[in-house]
Amino acid sequence: MKAIQKLPLHAISMAFIIALLPEGASASNVTALQADEFVNSIGLNVHLDSNNYTPWSTFKPLITGLGVRHIRQWYVLNNTNNCNGEVAELYATNGIMVNLGFSTFSPTNSKLLDPSLINSQITQIPHLSYSGNYLYNAIESLEGPNEYDNSYYGDPNWAADLVTYQNDLYTSATGDNWSSWKVVVAPPLCWTTDFPQLITATGGAPMNGVEVGNAHCYNGANPPQSCTSLQQFLEASGTLWPAKPLYETENGYTTIHTGAGVSVDVQARWTPRMLLGNWAWWGISRTYIYELIDEEADSGTSSASKHYGLLYNTLTKKPLYTELQNLITILSDPGSSWTPGAINWAASGQTSNLGVVTMEKRSGYFFLVAWIASSSTPVSQNVVFTFPNGISSAELFTPRSSSTGTTQTISNNTVTLSVPDEPIILMVK
Repeated sequence: MKAIQKLPLHAISMAFIIALLPEGASASNVTALQADEFVNSIGLNVHLDSNNYTPWSTFKPLITGLGVRHIRQWYVLNNTNNCNGEVAELYATNGIMVNLGFSTFSPTNSKLLDPSLINSQITQIPHLSYSGNYLYNAIESLEGPNEYDNSYYGDPNWAADLVTYQNDLYTSATGDNWSSWKVVVAPPLCWTTDFPQLITATGGAPMNGVEVGNAHCYNGANPPQSCTSLQQFLEASGTLWPAKPLYETENGYTTIHTGAGVSVDVQARWTPRMLLGNWAWWGISRTYIYELIDEEADSGTSSASKHYGLLYNTLTKKPLYTELQNLITILSDPGSSWTPGAINWAASGQTSNLGVVTMEKRSGYFFLVAWIASSSTPVSQNVVFTFPNGISSAELFTPRSSSTGTTQTISNNTVTLSVPDEPIILMVK
């Protein structure tokens, strides 16, 4: 479990071409990425301890039906709404694993971290069984305190205290028989602009107690290719977690009806682009989408943070839920690790801002996941994909509407597509 692959930033870049170049830009012989590794890079934030996630009989199918293999849930000592039991059940019945957030606070000040309580709580977890399902079986990683730089906590020494806490968490986790094989994930900050303070607290050295770097890189109402917080995260990672794998344990777009939000249509267009870019270009091993369900109805005055869901709080699906479900279905290819091949292709026509990730399945089919990285929406451009070595079949998948492909006409080893500003998938062999 400890062997999480560090995705090198530029070693995989030829599989991901963003052609912010003149018309007619092209790739050549491109080594593909494993399609299933992209599926495996997608996680989902849930709050199973919240009353919004009851009854469980309604919510479990919404989680399992999406197709994600990883969730992020906070450890709740008193098991509110049987949240720990539900995590254990998701693993027992569907193999879904959890990145378990972990923090302990002072009994006299519920906003201040108390590392003295870590060990006693860590050692309890192996004994927690719910209907015969052990919680520890579901845990693949432990994540440090969430956004402790937030002024809500009011700790003027937050950076130094966070460094101490994370080191103690790692010591307890790796010193315990059940958790020594779990991965320990860095504590995410609320503001990526606070990374310099954290670096100061470590003395400019790598942060102790971290096996996976982490951040929350929200992008407001801006498209994914213009994310300043992501750049700050990557720059800080070189100091705090050099050569370590990286997660984003929260990212997404709020659909609140204010300037901070985007429409549900744009949420569905931009989120898959963000996921693809994080994984294929920026080398982020896993991104956990925030979150499954809106925390309340959009009254026009509610908080933007309560409207990131793939579902409205009425449980009606937003377009993003269906698009992700289909994207996962199309690209899923579970099995043991293998080495993908290469395919020679070129793009011509309206290739400005063209994004393409080249993937392959064990079947030998290649998947060109393509979109236009536009800031405006909706946009579509006619792109001609040429395969100099020839192809025998071509199917087009449109995840927004279906997981079923449609046969495409091949003319002189070319396929012409209208590429929108959200991912479509060309499958060829």
